[in-house]
Amino acid sequence: MRDRVRIRFRFCYDCRMKKAKTTKRLEDVEITPEAWALFSAAVNRGKYFTAEELACRHCGAHGVKQELVDKLDELRELAGFPLPVTSGYRCPNHPRELAKESTSGAHGLGLAADLHVFGGRALAILRIALSLGFTGVGLSQRGDASSRFIHLDLADAAEGRPRPHLWSY
Repeated sequence: MRDRVRIRFRFCYDCRMKKAKTTKRLEDVEITPEAWALFSAAVNRGKYFTAEELACRHCGAHGVKQELVDKLDELRELAGFPLPVTSGYRCPNHPRELAKESTSGAHGLGLAADLHVFGGRALAILRIALSLGFTGVGLSQRGDASSRFIHLDLADAAEGRPRPHLWSY
């Protein structure tokens, strides 16, 4: 048995050092197997969703709350079909979060995911999501099917973010 495990992290210097316009970087780190087990347990993941697919697309940071992962798993179980994630957590330096004028969006709080669904499946997801108590539901169902999605979140009400709330893009 080895004393150390080599892992490779992807992180964003923007998020870690609060500097603008820096790039992503891979860094090797060696840790003990015990530390790796603790780290693995701390990263949110569910029955149907991996930590990687819920991570920030800008820098790879993990920030999705377990509450959301559990609710998405319940949604997936009831739906009975895969729910590809197009956007999960967004770090504070993600371009879409930087464009917001006021408070962090639900993605930045780790409480939102966008799911690539359309047609009859989108209607099924909408019905199930409302029954499960998602507080924010955004529908983008126009245009090419490849760009359609449903935004689901569990965020509380805030200035400029009434809850419960349903909207279309």
